[in-house]
Amino acid sequence: MNVKHKKLLLSSLILIWLILTRAVCLGAIDYYIDGTNGDDANPVTIDEPFTTLEMARTAILNLKTSTGLPEGGVTVYPRGGIYERTATFEPDSRDSETVGKPIVYCAYPGECEK
Repeated sequence: MNVKHKKLLLSSLILIWLILTRAVCLGAIDYYIDGTNGDDANPVTIDEPFTTLEMARTAILNLKTSTGLPEGGVTVYPRGGIYERTATFEPDSRDSETVGKPIVYCAYPGECEK
């Protein structure tokens, strides 16, 4: 297999992966956290985020006990900034995902310092 075919195959595989991962995320809920500009009373959109990890966790636990996690699960995006903590954030067994409905905490795309 020559270099051109390898690049084409790799590009095709990446495209398929992107399509499949996007399909898995359909129906998912995204929560946003901003320690500087958030408010735990917000409706938790990208423009009106929560302030704390604890509020996102509470919202997820409420989902699990009321309607259940959505297809595609929940992703929590802490936005860039400094989050001063007075206590450790310690998930426990209540925070585990349901099969096919993951709970993911990850940095907001493009805002992760390296």
